[in-house]
Amino acid sequence: MHTLGAVRDTRVHSSAIRSQRVVGRGAPRDVTNLAYSVVAIFGPTASGKSSVAQELAARIETEVVSADALQVYAGMPILTNQTATPERLTAFRQLSEEMSVGEYAALAHTASSSYVFRGRFIMQRLLCVELGAPPANAQTEFGNLTLPEHPTGKQTAAAVEAKTACGGCHRVIDPGGLAYEHFDGLGHFRDEYDGGVAIDTSGTISGISAGPIVFDGPAELMEQLATLPETERCFVTQLFRYSASQTDGSEDACSIQLVLDAMDSAGGTLASALIASTQTDQFLYRRGE
Repeated sequence: MHTLGAVRDTRVHSSAIRSQRVVGRGAPRDVTNLAYSVVAIFGPTASGKSSVAQELAARIETEVVSADALQVYAGMPILTNQTATPERLTAFRQLSEEMSVGEYAALAHTASSSYVFRGRFIMQRLLCVELGAPPANAQTEFGNLTLPEHPTGKQTAAAVEAKTACGGCHRVIDPGGLAYEHFDGLGHFRDEYDGGVAIDTSGTISGISAGPIVFDGPAELMEQLATLPETERCFVTQLFRYSASQTDGSEDACSIQLVLDAMDSAGGTLASALIASTQTDQFLYRRGE
């Protein structure tokens, strides 16, 4: 087993991203722009990377996230040197199941639930709400928050929303995502947080034309969203974007309304929307260069 003190030939250098470190022979000079500080350990096969990662994680009180393409599969402890200590994104797929880079990337955001990502999905994909970009110092501000040892989702959200530069967007984004806190980062159901506090999935989404949506849990939230005209129009807008392979602009408003009217006339069926989308100018004619 390699220990940190025994590793003499690793190179440590600052990446292009502030406060991130890349460790080991063969490590790339530049890394993807990530939202959190990261220590990445690289090295040849069977060189002791897992042991070093576990010891380092214990020293700085953080977790290990496996980036090994084979360690995602259970039942391969010898070939992949899977450790007995739990690591994120390790041994959660069976050998008979497929795994893709895209799925890995989606699961790699956080060890726990990402209520911000979930809430943003609801607002942007289901309601087509335009959200501004976060301030450049958003992660620095987040790192400076005063939080309890095991904060709940709502405690973290309240601390973020108290920040003047952050509250405007997060008061819109967070409530919908917090409705799904019973599901952790991998979708496993849980009744309480790591600190033993029961999970509260109630909340209110404001800024809706019909008035605030008050809900307790994702089922109530989705039932109410399904009745909103904003949701129906957003569905048609997303269908238009996909079928036309373009983002929509003011010149596309008539086409979107044509599909929306056709769907309303047919009782809201998907088939009517798909057929109507083939009758729009964007589908029938090529736009001039």
